[in-house]
Amino acid sequence: MPLIYHYCDANALLNIVKNQKIWLSSLGAMNDTAEIKFFRDDLLTEINTELERLGVDQQIIDDLHKHIETYQFYAACFSTEKDDLYQWQSYGDRGQGFALGFNPDMLHEQSLRPAYQVKIEDKTVFSGAALSAERGSLVLAPVVYASKDKAREWAKQIAKVTESEMQRPSHGQMWEDFVRLVHIVSQVLKSDYFKAENEHRLIYVPVVNYDSVNSNITVKGVLDKREWRNGRYGLTPYFEFKYQKQSLWEIVTGPCCKEKDAANLLEFLRSYELGDVKITASKTTLR
Repeated sequence: MPLIYHYCDANALLNIVKNQKIWLSSLGAMNDTAEIKFFRDDLLTEINTELERLGVDQQIIDDLHKHIETYQFYAACFSTEKDDLYQWQSYGDRGQGFALGFNPDMLHEQSLRPAYQVKIEDKTVFSGAALSAERGSLVLAPVVYASKDKAREWAKQIAKVTESEMQRPSHGQMWEDFVRLVHIVSQVLKSDYFKAENEHRLIYVPVVNYDSVNSNITVKGVLDKREWRNGRYGLTPYFEFKYQKQSLWEIVTGPCCKEKDAANLLEFLRSYELGDVKITASKTTLR
């Protein structure tokens, strides 16, 4: 798999290198929120239609929706494009930032590749830990791009899985894998308007339990400490993911960076024993 690049400004680069951590922010508080709804709303509509066709009791349908709402997703976004004009403008401080290139196979001490895969037509969406294991897992997945019509067609196909789910003897457990599938596909499907981004997402699904009696919240998973920050869309929860230092292979300086920025970057990297990281200047023109 090629390197994946995380576009950011200078402050983010400093924190990522100094702390050896990447923030996985709530997808509900990111600028891609509308893209999540782009598919999930249609999918839930198709699921309701399929369950009603099967004559499923309304209480079971309501329970399914409640189950779906218990999932929270956090992600860090990457791209296989190392020098993309749109991403410099949107995520790279309008060309004054950086694109950090990571080897995805070395990001984490354990493999982030899926244990088995879910496919939509011939494009792997994945499931892996998110489907085969309990919540609280990390998964690296490619984003799948589709037109609105194609997304509705896929929603109908996935909704038909409910018929086989209804054959399971216990309603208490029968939705678990299916709900994970609903969510995973929702998190990695975007409008084909953004397909030039070639995005990958490092996704985390923690187990969050609310104790209404004692007003406590517990978080379980491979990352169990949830933090908060003041983000573009208000208070934003996030988790810190510690990557392996040797996974950082390249840093691309933005099209508006100067030569001295690259020299300073090299000195900075050397101070953290990262002097072997390749530094590349953007060839994109941004005015």
